[in-house]
Amino acid sequence: MVNTLSTTNLFGYINTKGELAIPCNYIYAGKFTEGVAHVTISDSNDEVLIDRTGKITTKLLEKYISDFTFLEGLSVAYAPTGNKIIFE
Repeated sequence: MVNTLSTTNLFGYINTKGELAIPCNYIYAGKFTEGVAHVTISDSNDEVLIDRTGKITTKLLEKYISDFTFLEGLSVAYAPTGNKIIFE
């Protein structure tokens, strides 16, 4: 993950060569686990999961409390009402 704090205050991702792999379009960018990362898009404030190419795989329709760490395709999350939800 790279932060362009000095110019835009947005986050993106670099590859292992240090090259920008996913543009800095996010006001929040989480770590990748099992090929997806939780991000917040700067233009819309939408919370989504993206793949390693930056393509949106899932748009989160509700706000969740989670670290979005996936294991065998699952992640534990809590809805604002306190109900436990499992993402697949």
